[in-house]
Amino acid sequence: MEARAPAAVSARVRLSLTAPYDAATARAALDTLERMYASAAPATVPAPAPAHAPANPDGTRPGVSQVDLAALRSRVATDTEKEANAATRAFIDELAALDEAHAAVCDVATLMQTECADVLAALDRVAGAASSLQAHAATLEEQRLRAVSRHDLAEGLLGRMTLSAEEQRAVYDASIPTDTRLFDVMDRLNAIRDDSVYIDAASDDVRSVAGDDIRRAAAAHLDAAYRRLERWCALELRQQPQEGTAAGTLLREALARLHAREDLFRGVIRVFCDMRSEYLPTAFVKAVQTGSSGARPIEVHAHDAPRYVADMLAWIHQALAGERELVTSMLGRLNRDEEQRRIGERHIPEFGATAFSSLVSDILGRNIAGCCRPLRSRIAHTLQAQHDSVTALRLDYVLRFYHLTMSQTLGEHAALSAVLKELSDAAHGAFVRALERRAAVLEDVGAGVATLRELLAERARHSGDDDDVLADLRTYFVRPLYNRARRQDAAPQWALSSWLGRRAAPIDTAATTLNALDPLLGVLRSERGLADEYNDVRADASRLATALVDAVYAEMLASSGIAALDTSKAKLEAFLASPELLIPQSLGALSRPAIRTAVHRAARARLSTAYADAYAAAADASSLPKPAQVGVLLDVADSPDISKLIDQAFV
Repeated sequence: MEARAPAAVSARVRLSLTAPYDAATARAALDTLERMYASAAPATVPAPAPAHAPANPDGTRPGVSQVDLAALRSRVATDTEKEANAATRAFIDELAALDEAHAAVCDVATLMQTECADVLAALDRVAGAASSLQAHAATLEEQRLRAVSRHDLAEGLLGRMTLSAEEQRAVYDASIPTDTRLFDVMDRLNAIRDDSVYIDAASDDVRSVAGDDIRRAAAAHLDAAYRRLERWCALELRQQPQEGTAAGTLLREALARLHAREDLFRGVIRVFCDMRSEYLPTAFVKAVQTGSSGARPIEVHAHDAPRYVADMLAWIHQALAGERELVTSMLGRLNRDEEQRRIGERHIPEFGATAFSSLVSDILGRNIAGCCRPLRSRIAHTLQAQHDSVTALRLDYVLRFYHLTMSQTLGEHAALSAVLKELSDAAHGAFVRALERRAAVLEDVGAGVATLRELLAERARHSGDDDDVLADLRTYFVRPLYNRARRQDAAPQWALSSWLGRRAAPIDTAATTLNALDPLLGVLRSERGLADEYNDVRADASRLATALVDAVYAEMLASSGIAALDTSKAKLEAFLASPELLIPQSLGALSRPAIRTAVHRAARARLSTAYADAYAAAADASSLPKPAQVGVLLDVADSPDISKLIDQAFV
């Protein structure tokens, strides 16, 4: 055991020396050894002193105690155990105190835990109460905000749904002029009336009553504004200049707004129509009698009936155009059409006419209605004084044109359209009566044909497709003229007879009738509507031409001696050599050379045919000229068709 001790000690020493050095721990250990084994004997080994301490004279360092090594070696283990036990007891004592303190702390902690639980329970109760208070506060805040919102809404509604004092003065105060301020108030009243509907959306009866009250008050204010607008518009329209100018912006806006009240708007329009219907007849009579704006009076041309009537109707038309411009200017804000009908453009109420155009046409008709009476009296007097058929036809066309124009502008039911329709019918009746009078006193067929030519030219110049005028011409003039031309043969030119005295010459009678029918045929040829009459006259003319051919042929046959060819050879030669063969005196009564030539050639053709027959029947034809030679002398070598010759004469 002892042999291993040094090794164990050395190992421990070595372990101690090689262990990490802790100066504080080492110092504490040395201090403990010094306290336990300190000794004053010189044999003891001096304890280590700080290196920086100065040495004593005897070789020791100051402040360093001496340790008894023998005591140290013999008692170190026991002392260590004692110290450990003492330290353990001290530690146990300390632990006992600590345990007591810990028990006290645990008691205090338990008490504190109990109290904390009570506090937590109280805090829970406080938190619950605080939550209730917070919820109640939130409810109160919500109610406050709702009340504030309703208050603001009520103030806003009152501000929007009521008129200010200045706005009420604009409606009710007559000293304030009517201008855009009144229009702004009316717009606001309409907005108030429209916005009040939103109040009725709530189920609250109070709100519903409030909406009714607001609408009732707005309607009362709006009615007062409309009535003030009506009075102002009526006053402005009475002060319109007589010549008419474009309406002002305020008047146009006022009439556009007043149109929403049909009863008030009609009253204002009635005032305007009354004012214009009083002015226009006076201006018309002045223009007819004394002239206006530097123009000569229309009555200056009273001797020229068509121009006189046309000038009066042109004045009416021009006045109507000015009235339309004035009315359109005043009521232009009411027009919602993209296209506006012009003056004279066709008026078709049943096919797309707008309310605006109907309103304008109605106003124009009422404005111009006052001119109907003086216009009717003057035109009716002019028609009664007309006896010339051409003039009557011109008047008929003038009145037809203006009746059509006014009907398209004002409509068929306008007073002026009705008057012009009446006058147009009267003019047509005057034309028919003039035709009857002209046909009754018709003596010279040539003058009648000239009149017919003028009438047809007048018809072609105005329309060209007027069937009723053509029917009247056919019935009342063409047929009587045709019958009169056919009766020309009842008054023939007379020829002398050696033993009967004066007698009617058939050739002259037929020629006279044909001369009367030929110009009538030329007039009827160019009018397709009189094709039946043309065919009848053409047939009569062809019949008369054929009769003339027969008569001339008979004369030429007797003069040539062809009937007794065997005994009258010299007579034939004399006939073929006479000038009568080229220029027959018997056809001198025919006025047109083409007819005269055609009749003469047809007679010569028949004579050539008769000579050929006689030549073939002659007993001795050797001394007679050949039929071809006679045909050459008669200028009918080609043997023309007699009917074609006659037809070509009337082309």
